[in-house]
Amino acid sequence: MSTVLNAAEIQAKFDGSPFIAWLGLSVREVNHEQGELTVLAPMRPEFERGAASGQWHGGPLAAVIDTVGDFAVG
Repeated sequence: MSTVLNAAEIQAKFDGSPFIAWLGLSVREVNHEQGELTVLAPMRPEFERGAASGQWHGGPLAAVIDTVGDFAVG
């Protein structure tokens, strides 16, 4: 039996994980009919490839993709 989570429930799971909470992810929308999960991942200085570059380093980007993908598929 699967559990269908709404946006607030997914956000609570994000907030309950120290690492995911540190990423600053925020759930914007869940559309189960369309199979869509929209999440905001704000840029932080710690995520930059080089100081003041504005470019994402692959490590944090991979973490965001892994986290959001897991919840999108789940």
